[in-house]
Amino acid sequence: MSFEFFISRRLTKNNTQGKKVSRPIVRISIVSISLAIVVNLISIAIVTGFQNEVREKAMGFTAPLFVSKINPDQPEQKIRIFESEPIRYSRLMQETLKSHDGVTSAAPVLYRPSILQSKKFNDKVKLATGKDTTIIRQEIAGVLMKGVDETYNWSFIKQHLVKGEIPKKDKMNALILSEHIAKNLNYHVGDTVLASFFTSNRAVKRDFIVAGIFDTGFGDYDQQLVFTSLSYLQEVSGLQFSVRLEVYPTLAENGSLQLEAVANRSNQEVQYFWNGIPATDKVNWEIGGPAEVEVIARTKNEQGMLESDTLTLKFEWEGLERISELATGGELPIEFSNGCFDIRTGKSSWLTINTENASFAEGAMISGYEMGIADLNSMDLVAGKVGASLQMKPDIYGSIAQVTTVKEAESDLFAWLEFLDVNVYIIITLMLLIGIINVGSAILVIIVVRTNFVGIMKAMGASNWSIRKVFVYEAGYLIVKGLLIGNVVGVGLCFLQLKGKVFSLDPAVYYLDAVPINFSWLNLLWINSLTVAVCLLALVIPSLVVTRISPVKSIRFN
Repeated sequence: MSFEFFISRRLTKNNTQGKKVSRPIVRISIVSISLAIVVNLISIAIVTGFQNEVREKAMGFTAPLFVSKINPDQPEQKIRIFESEPIRYSRLMQETLKSHDGVTSAAPVLYRPSILQSKKFNDKVKLATGKDTTIIRQEIAGVLMKGVDETYNWSFIKQHLVKGEIPKKDKMNALILSEHIAKNLNYHVGDTVLASFFTSNRAVKRDFIVAGIFDTGFGDYDQQLVFTSLSYLQEVSGLQFSVRLEVYPTLAENGSLQLEAVANRSNQEVQYFWNGIPATDKVNWEIGGPAEVEVIARTKNEQGMLESDTLTLKFEWEGLERISELATGGELPIEFSNGCFDIRTGKSSWLTINTENASFAEGAMISGYEMGIADLNSMDLVAGKVGASLQMKPDIYGSIAQVTTVKEAESDLFAWLEFLDVNVYIIITLMLLIGIINVGSAILVIIVVRTNFVGIMKAMGASNWSIRKVFVYEAGYLIVKGLLIGNVVGVGLCFLQLKGKVFSLDPAVYYLDAVPINFSWLNLLWINSLTVAVCLLALVIPSLVVTRISPVKSIRFN
């Protein structure tokens, strides 16, 4: 043990010399160092936590990269994801996008505006006379429907799902909406929702079933975005040519069942193929015939491009001996539910026809492809590679696509998040300056009250550097004590908020319902190292006072 360290320990334990003057200054120094650690640690934890949470939610709704049709008027200008013109789906394009390095997924999506209508409900209002009266109300809400298929990544929505479940593939008209919309329109899981769509030449109303309700706390998206089936949204929006089955409630003269394929574009010429054989839209299926029938409908759109849809019919029956029960019953008791026709005789089901559309049609209209990436830090790099492969290269349908990052699509949001870094730098700088001033003042006061000690040490032959080391060691004790207190308090507050969510926020303003914390041991080490380094540098100038103290004057002064 060096004599400088030994002497500094004895001086630290000495509570008599200059006690009234130095003790308050020393305590203030310790408190200032502790506050610097606490404030800096919490500031970085909150800001990084806030940035991570908002980025995660933004990319949970829209994905890191989005490939859409390029703006023909201004190719250099990025179109907002929700406002992009429809582009034709190409399986080749989807596979090509997934083949890029760093890309984990590529899923087609479709955005369409819609109006949801609530049920009629009774509401009490107060008249001008002061009396209460009951009125019948019905609320509406404008939303943005997002159509997705089975390749969509539901992990983010599942994480924030509060009621219901993610719909299965066969539930075409299922709807996933936020708790905010459900509360405003009085919806519950299992309710039927009436939605209105407006196309170029007609208004369409369709029923949806509420399958799940989520709550992310991300106000802007929770208030307007709902999820449904991609193929169903294309059909009701008039963007996809589709065909469905109708079953006549009576048997034909020969005892066969009459089936009709109904296309959603009846005003155009449509060709039908039943098991590969050209036919009209109406056919007769003989009882006990083929157990599976494939219906293909083809037509040409306004641009002269061929569109098609495939409908697969699967027949299940109990026995041919019960045909007479159907024939003598007059009109057939047919029930339709979830794409399934059920013909019953008595209490039992005799014939069941399952109808299944192709999950997704080549050439159907979509808004674009959402792309997931393995490393978010390489977002710009991957976007550059994907953009270079798409640049001025038409797909098989003649469309030219572009890639947009979530930072470009939500530029205002991400610019705000980056601006938060400036606030952190300002806070850290101010707290370190306060620490420098207080530690410097403390060591200066300690030297002044021990002027006599300095004179005696010099008279005994100690060098200026040795005496300065004594006071540096003593100041180091103050720094270490302040660091210990600051770390305990700072880490404790971080974990308290992390586990208990003590401090809440208004989601409408901050996009989150609680103050987020992103605690990192690396940040803790970095803050402590920076604080120690700055405080030690702050001791250099006050310790120079030692060199200016004369032994004769200091001893005589005592």
